[in-house]
Amino acid sequence: MIELEPFLKSLAETISWCEPRADLSAPRTCLRSPELIFPLRGSVETVVETTVSARHCHLGFPKFPKTAPASSLAGGRLVIFEPHETLSCGLGEGETGGFIDVENCPPWDTWVAYLHESEETHYLVSWVPPPFVEKVDWATRVVMVEELRWLDSRPTELGRLLKAAGVKP
Repeated sequence: MIELEPFLKSLAETISWCEPRADLSAPRTCLRSPELIFPLRGSVETVVETTVSARHCHLGFPKFPKTAPASSLAGGRLVIFEPHETLSCGLGEGETGGFIDVENCPPWDTWVAYLHESEETHYLVSWVPPPFVEKVDWATRVVMVEELRWLDSRPTELGRLLKAAGVKP
């Protein structure tokens, strides 16, 4: 079961962190802050949680209501990545100038949460800042399998919850 409020808090922090750093002239590096990533140990879920926690700390531990949950996508979009499905084809990397990496994974600064909807359905949710939406859209069209897709292009529990809460781009 997905808890919407913690997701919206993480989304608000992601947007706050990424908006001033999104630089179309540096797609490979602008949203891969060294202070957010640690040696990749443990499960994908653990790596994502550690990265999200690091961002929270670097933002100064914002709390509600000081940092309100996101009520929109601030012109960006949510993309889902299924790391266990990747072919590591590099097509997304080529289409986005490195914003999406060779594994077809979005940059870690954009990670919002790793969600488990069921035994078979689990994925990383990332926020794509407005300057990169068009490039990532192309990447979602050329990636060979469906490991990288817009959240709103698939029926998901998260999509239904966001729609019910009125969270729109």
